[in-house]
Amino acid sequence: MDYHRIRLNGKSMSQFKQNDIDLLISLLLKFEHDWKQAEKIMAGHIVLMVLFVFVQLVLVLLSG
Repeated sequence: MDYHRIRLNGKSMSQFKQNDIDLLISLLLKFEHDWKQAEKIMAGHIVLMVLFVFVQLVLVLLSG
């Protein structure tokens, strides 16, 4: 496949302006940052769920 025939948003890669490339890179970096934030939030939720189940188990064992 020829490099210059690849089309992205109706432009060939050779017609791409530097600010378009900068915008693409900034969007990718923002997505990566948002993904890392989501991973932290999910890890926090998993820890809370495990703690909740552990507390419930302790309460069941103490009441039984």
